[in-house]
Amino acid sequence: MSQVRITRALRAAAQFGVFGIVAVAASLLSTSPASASYQSQIASLQQQQSVLLSQLAALEGQAASAGQQAAATETQITAIQQKLSEDQTQLSTDTAQLNATNNQLTATEAQMAKDRTQLAALVTVLYQRNANDSFAAALANSSSISKLVDDTVDLQTVRQQFDSLTKQLIADTNALKILQAQQQAQEQQVAALVAGLQSQANQLQAAENSFTAEQGSLTGQAAQISTQIQDISTQIQILEEEDSASGGGGSLGDGGRVLTVYSGYPNLGSFPDDYPQGQCTWFAASEANIDWSANADGWIAGDANSANPYPIGMTPEVDSIVVWRGGGAYSSLGHVAWVVGVDGSAFIVDEVNYVSPYDEDQRYVPNTDGVMGFIYVQ
Repeated sequence: MSQVRITRALRAAAQFGVFGIVAVAASLLSTSPASASYQSQIASLQQQQSVLLSQLAALEGQAASAGQQAAATETQITAIQQKLSEDQTQLSTDTAQLNATNNQLTATEAQMAKDRTQLAALVTVLYQRNANDSFAAALANSSSISKLVDDTVDLQTVRQQFDSLTKQLIADTNALKILQAQQQAQEQQVAALVAGLQSQANQLQAAENSFTAEQGSLTGQAAQISTQIQDISTQIQILEEEDSASGGGGSLGDGGRVLTVYSGYPNLGSFPDDYPQGQCTWFAASEANIDWSANADGWIAGDANSANPYPIGMTPEVDSIVVWRGGGAYSSLGHVAWVVGVDGSAFIVDEVNYVSPYDEDQRYVPNTDGVMGFIYVQ
């Protein structure tokens, strides 16, 4: 017996326990009605599913809200960055103007130095002109009345120039100092605004990163819950199919009772066959290295009308293949399975595509109703 077959036989033995198939059947029938048990399990799973759906809706809402907050924050960051760019441009302009003002102030100070020299000369002239203590002395020192008038006019002109130049120097100096102070204040104000905007942009960027991370976390949680919901839906589907197969009420039905559904890809051993994957024939053919091709209900007819060496009978035996005719709990094309345990006319089979394609299950069958025959491949 191959390792795969030994494993399946042990599965059946685990289902039988020390009391055999009859005890298993009695246990199944002596408890609460099968349909009620299935419906109770289904109702419990549906309740879990409902709770998970509520959680999923809440998480999706929170994730959407976090996404919206991240998008709104990004918009604010864009606006601040635009304003920051404008203020930095204004800061550059103000700095250039301040430099120009400083250059102008330097040039003015140079001019003022020249003007001070000129003023010094004018002061000297005025002092010399005013040194005469009387009009008579000035007249005496003049060669003529005309020369005295000219000197007096020249003196008046010099005084006017002195006054005008002094006032202009004072006005220019004050204006330049005021302009320089204003530009320095504006530069400081713009620099402070730029620093504030940069700080605000950094804070908003951190907030956006937080919202994005929160959205990712919530989306991940939602995906996990979606997987749980899908798993529960699969369990509900299996229970509903098992309930349908059991015939409802306390009866085992003509399909018997599914004992276990195994997760994962069915272990077919090493024998490849040409039957469509996921079908009952695909699974059963691998157990006996069957190389003929037919629908399930044609296996008995195919054996009887071909050179197939295996004998056929109506008594279940371990390591035989059971063939059911179509209809009832089975496909219209019939069904085949591998027998792993026997107790009188009751038996346990391993099979695929009774619950669903590719799903391997172990099923208790109470009698040979609907059986076309057993193929004894050992």
